[in-house]
Amino acid sequence: MATNIASALVLDPTIADRIVVLWIGGHPYYWEHARDFNLNQDRVAAKVLFDSGVPLVHIPSADVAAQLSVTLPELEKGIRGKSQIADELYDRVAGYRDEVLKQRGNAAKKEEWSKVIWDIATIAWLVDPQHSVQTQVVQRPSLNADGTWKPNSKSPPSVVRVATDLNAPRVFELMFEALD
Repeated sequence: MATNIASALVLDPTIADRIVVLWIGGHPYYWEHARDFNLNQDRVAAKVLFDSGVPLVHIPSADVAAQLSVTLPELEKGIRGKSQIADELYDRVAGYRDEVLKQRGNAAKKEEWSKVIWDIATIAWLVDPQHSVQTQVVQRPSLNADGTWKPNSKSPPSVVRVATDLNAPRVFELMFEALD
């Protein structure tokens, strides 16, 4: 969670030289704004992450992590019956789907429903960065109070590694293998 890391960086800025932060949140830098669910949970923490200079791998939610969408039939084929943890994940996603469709009154579209499994984007970067996640090193932006990106004016300029694309089939293949 960005809040915990940002709090640690504020309390002891020297830790920035000893850690690397992977963060899913915000939108790509060319978007009109950065506001997504994760960023909106604590904009101040997100600002600290970008302004601190801590080595940062940023995985934008939209356009990147959002590619990790899977249908329940795909999840069933990939993991169901392979392990206790795999079955628990499948059951949780199936229960979530049923609840969402019940709330929407859309039970007839069960096979079309899909769920983004956001957090596996960070794991994909950790275990298979060469084949699963495309990244670029760019000048680190800063975050305005209203949740929009702006060029960072610090000198010398600081950089960030930002994910620009994912190989979603590869990421799910790795997840399915790991849960086997």
